[in-house]
Amino acid sequence: MGTEASRTVFFDVESTDLKAPFGNVLCCSFITLDGKRPFTYRLDDAKYRGKRPEDDSVLVQAIKDYLDGSFCWVGWNSKMFDVALLNARLILAGKRPIEKRMHIDLMYYARRPFMALYSSRLDAVAKSLELAEQKTDLNPNIWVKARHLDKGAMNYVVDHCEKDILVLREAFHILSPFIRNIHV
Repeated sequence: MGTEASRTVFFDVESTDLKAPFGNVLCCSFITLDGKRPFTYRLDDAKYRGKRPEDDSVLVQAIKDYLDGSFCWVGWNSKMFDVALLNARLILAGKRPIEKRMHIDLMYYARRPFMALYSSRLDAVAKSLELAEQKTDLNPNIWVKARHLDKGAMNYVVDHCEKDILVLREAFHILSPFIRNIHV
């Protein structure tokens, strides 16, 4: 099974829309607490492709399987977006939702009563805390091209997603003193 550190997974999902019925999952990046580099499951990889290019059912099942095998999840706005989107995409594909695990959504620790930054967006937190890792720009035109599995656009989206989890992991080390309870 591995240590709790190797099974504590930082993750981020990128999708073509914020609402599950209107879009699909493009990729999900992961890194463990003690991991050296991120890895990503991506829709343009043949092993995660469904029956049609936009069919993300195989991809979301693979993401579910990985998350179900972890000890604890760490994300940013992951309770309200990432997990909710994945569960909706799974159910729409006729599959079972993700099993509940300990889940730390760090976004809540960058808000009052813990901190009073100008914004709790991950980009703003990374800049305010002067993290070594920083997010990439979010260019909607690239996401539109990625929707059609344009290779260059998908590479950018994956790079964006992997940078997000590197920022997330760095922020975790600063924000973790505020964490007292972990809920499922």
